[in-house]
Amino acid sequence: MTRLRLQTDSIFLDPQSFLPLLDKELARAERYNQYVSILLLKLEGVPRREQDFWLERLAKVLADKVRKSDCFGGFEEGTLGVILICASAENARTALERLTVEALLYLSGGPQGITLKTSYAVFPSEATSLDSLCDLATERLLKEHHA
Repeated sequence: MTRLRLQTDSIFLDPQSFLPLLDKELARAERYNQYVSILLLKLEGVPRREQDFWLERLAKVLADKVRKSDCFGGFEEGTLGVILICASAENARTALERLTVEALLYLSGGPQGITLKTSYAVFPSEATSLDSLCDLATERLLKEHHA
């Protein structure tokens, strides 16, 4: 599993490691009857060769805005995923609002034309499997307007 240590001890996972970790957290949540939320922040208007750079920088900026137990990683091309442990829909919405504001502030100093789309999904109240959780978050992301 490839991990990049961020300044605040949070971990940034590559896309090949992010989903397996999310799957493990869903199994743990099911066993202990807890919630797990996934947040997605998608950067658009960034050249493909610069996407990883901007996603990792964005994760570093946002790392101190979540708990140390929460995890950042690449979700799919141009998309930063955040796993929120023990986070209900209300917690996920609140965290996403906070991260969106911070991300927009950070990105305002970046290249012109960068836009941000966001979404979330919650296990098990909105989705009951890894696939359905990711599909719901992605579907909501596609419907989200640019910020």
